[in-house]
Amino acid sequence: MAITIIMLRHATRERHSDEVSDEYLELNLPLNAIGKSETRARASQLIEQGIKPNAYFTSYFTHARQTGEILRDIIGSPQSATISDLLTLTPHFQGLRRSRGNWHGSAILESLLQETRVVGCDLSTFETVVFILHQPRLMQLLQVMTSQNQSQFSAIGYSEGVHLCCDSIDALSQGQSKTERFLVSGTT
Repeated sequence: MAITIIMLRHATRERHSDEVSDEYLELNLPLNAIGKSETRARASQLIEQGIKPNAYFTSYFTHARQTGEILRDIIGSPQSATISDLLTLTPHFQGLRRSRGNWHGSAILESLLQETRVVGCDLSTFETVVFILHQPRLMQLLQVMTSQNQSQFSAIGYSEGVHLCCDSIDALSQGQSKTERFLVSGTT
């Protein structure tokens, strides 16, 4: 079954005035007013493109989850649309014990696919999904999903991302996803 995948970076979050404190507290920092506005604009763009996700996958960070909740609530996704937090999408997670030291694009993607199955949201059962995560994990996953150079994904800003399509989960695993469009600020 073909699958549409929206890979988004979380929207702009609140910042702590002290950089060290910000890093320690980042997990629980919410979106700021700009981030909420960015997310509403992204939801409008996805609606215009006819995208109605069946599932949302986010990191465990508050601002990533909030980005997913706002998107889901505005888009009016099907009743069954779930939001699942995934370790694989969460910064600082370096894979299962057996993956440590070998945490790169294909291992990250393998972990992502395995984790969606473990949490009861197997990707192969959905037509359209949204992943909301952080740089550089976003860039790493896009590279392995599309077999394209990572550098073309390095400039993805807050609430921006890429719309991918692939024929199957196997095609996704083999890096055969096609980039439909970049989802950047100010574009439709």
